[in-house]
Amino acid sequence: MMSDFSINWAAVLVAVFCNMVLGSLWYGPFFGKIWMKSMGMDPNLPRTPEMKKKGQKALMGMVVAAFVMCWVMAHMVKFTAAVDWMEGAQTGFWLWLGFQLTLIMTFVLFENRKKETALINAGYQLAALCMTGALLAAWA
Repeated sequence: MMSDFSINWAAVLVAVFCNMVLGSLWYGPFFGKIWMKSMGMDPNLPRTPEMKKKGQKALMGMVVAAFVMCWVMAHMVKFTAAVDWMEGAQTGFWLWLGFQLTLIMTFVLFENRKKETALINAGYQLAALCMTGALLAAWA
């Protein structure tokens, strides 16, 4: 049975914020146009009010998802006894390798997802998990 760990809620909330910033950069200026094209979207089309409303709803869902991921990562950082940013980043890497990368590969293999989309998404997940682990371990 896993022991109860106290959670540094300030660190979790900062990690959520950092994940949202990373995501907006990753899927914006860094890889946004490439990602949109790989998803079959035209990045040059003007956004309609309906598209903006759908995007805002998705963004709110991402805040919840980022919160859950950061909360679980806080537990994993404690569970692995990561005490500095490097050990926290390593925890993020191993979780990415074992869970995120394998899940994304399954999407490519069985759901005909494009490799380009998968690489962009896998890269984001790697960066997010390593960053979150590093932040939470360093802040412990």
